[in-house]
Amino acid sequence: MTGAEMVSQLGLRVGDPAGTSFPVAVKLDALNLAQHEVVNMVDNAYLRELETIEAATATNAHPNDTAFFRYASLPASLVRNGLILVKDAVGGNFSVEVSVRDAKRTENTYMAGSVATPVHYIWGGNLYIKPVAVTSVDYWYLLQATDLENGSTACVLNVALQGILMDFAEAMLWRMNGRPDLAENAKQSGIQVIEILNARYDAWEKAAGIGTRGENDGE
Repeated sequence: MTGAEMVSQLGLRVGDPAGTSFPVAVKLDALNLAQHEVVNMVDNAYLRELETIEAATATNAHPNDTAFFRYASLPASLVRNGLILVKDAVGGNFSVEVSVRDAKRTENTYMAGSVATPVHYIWGGNLYIKPVAVTSVDYWYLLQATDLENGSTACVLNVALQGILMDFAEAMLWRMNGRPDLAENAKQSGIQVIEILNARYDAWEKAAGIGTRGENDGE
């Protein structure tokens, strides 16, 4: 659906097609807040439209640890402030993320990052990566969805998620209108669909990780 179609449908849902109780701007605010909620609640697998690769971000000399790590700022507008993957843009190898608590342990020969197997941790809005030979990185992540406007531009989310978005936006408007009962009904309608989608993905559609299948799996 387009932003204009969502605004119109939301008006019908709350019995306000003329925008008397809820002007277009209020409906758009509700839709955009709802969109953020949906993105934060569904499995990443349902957010393919938000998948992004930010290529060749240069790394910089670490101000306090030039011998071991280089650093780079994280991309803006990360979903749930998380990266999916980090790749050495020159060497072509994916980096292994470690907890910031384990950064000290990377000084151990057996855990040290190498060109073949870089390691990184995240702290204070920056990525810290080892070894210092990694001079640029590719970020693989989910980008926040573009805000909806009252026009012909379509919602960026998958069609399967747009009904949930509408449920959440409807719930917000009902709550503003002093109808917590209707708000709860609309919110629970959306939550139930999310629970079904996430459970179905975990049970049937999730790709098996390397080395995670037992010898009797699939029999």
